[in-house]
Amino acid sequence: MSDDSYSDHANDDIFIQLSPWGGFFVWIAKHVERLRRDHRIVGHLSFSPLGPSASSSSSKGASAQTVSVPSVRLPLQLTLEETTLLLFMRIAKGLDVVQPVTRLEPPSPVSLMKFDETLAQHHTESMEVFKLQKRQKMLSYYGEILQGRAKRKAREAAKVAGSVTIDHNETVLPDDAGKEISKKRLKKSLHRERRKVSSAMESATDYLDDDYYCDGLEAVVADEDSQPSENRPTLEELTASTGCKEAEMAKYIPIHRPRPTPQEWKRNGEHRYLIPPEEACASVEKVAQWLLSLTPNSGPVTIESAVLRCKVFQSLWSKGFYITCSAAKLGGNFLVYQGDPLFHHASHIVTVLTPHSRISLSRLSASLRIANSVRKVLVLATADNDEVVYTSMYWTGARPLASDVQNTQI
Repeated sequence: MSDDSYSDHANDDIFIQLSPWGGFFVWIAKHVERLRRDHRIVGHLSFSPLGPSASSSSSKGASAQTVSVPSVRLPLQLTLEETTLLLFMRIAKGLDVVQPVTRLEPPSPVSLMKFDETLAQHHTESMEVFKLQKRQKMLSYYGEILQGRAKRKAREAAKVAGSVTIDHNETVLPDDAGKEISKKRLKKSLHRERRKVSSAMESATDYLDDDYYCDGLEAVVADEDSQPSENRPTLEELTASTGCKEAEMAKYIPIHRPRPTPQEWKRNGEHRYLIPPEEACASVEKVAQWLLSLTPNSGPVTIESAVLRCKVFQSLWSKGFYITCSAAKLGGNFLVYQGDPLFHHASHIVTVLTPHSRISLSRLSASLRIANSVRKVLVLATADNDEVVYTSMYWTGARPLASDVQNTQI
């Protein structure tokens, strides 16, 4: 299938990406939402330990500590069973087979030049957005900035007014008196005077309370009515005086791949789109075998057990359950939910066995103990003449009441 024909349906059709190591992924957020909401396919979102930061304070309230909150994000990882079901039910249109970069030819100089130009354009646009955000922030603090500038000018004037002439004989001559005193005493005297001037200036031009933020700039304009308007700095002048160089600003600008992504920046031959042939979609077994033929390291025993798991998964899904098979499964192959796993607990632990496989008593006892400890039903599933057969097992004396298991029988 060509890239052009895929791009025509990229917004509607679901294509599952097949990685070089055999993983199945869905990268588009609305497709992930559609699979969960409309088709009861949960999958497994990628886990990132370096999530957004959150501040946590100790019980004593003495200190606050910033911790990293784990988060989940795209892509959605699907198992073989989920992918087989999506292709068999024609929910997904096909596969997006990705080739390793090491097997591809390097990009052409024209593509590299276009990539660099788009990257530079994206950086310039991000810089403009950053400057606009900074301007809006300064606009909200315009009154405080004017007060701070006035306070700084008053302090500088106080320093100039209290300047003295110092000689090299450990004596000083103040400007307003001709009496000689020691340098140490003069320093103390000047320090007291400057402290008085600073405290008086701070009390005169101290920040207002919360009502000031509600009044906005009107309070500052009222205080500055006595000054001519040309003496007040404009917002552009404030931005220019407090602005930093682009080299210093660059570390705050995130660097992303050029837009648009990811469709228009694929190398030639990197992606190959496959649609299952009609004969492969005749049954779940054939779809599973077709998928296994595309993934490496699939032995005959692995193929038999994998095909059986796909059949059991499709049978459970057709009964209206939610099934998870990529997270913690409590020793089984699947966990069965009566509703969305976000709002319901699992009701059954499903273990898939081939028709002629033997299960040891120790394993069966351990599985029953686990199911009993978490108040779930252990289900053994197998296939008999192309029909899936289930056996529900409870620990002796631990069988739930009929009212607790109504409408939960598989």
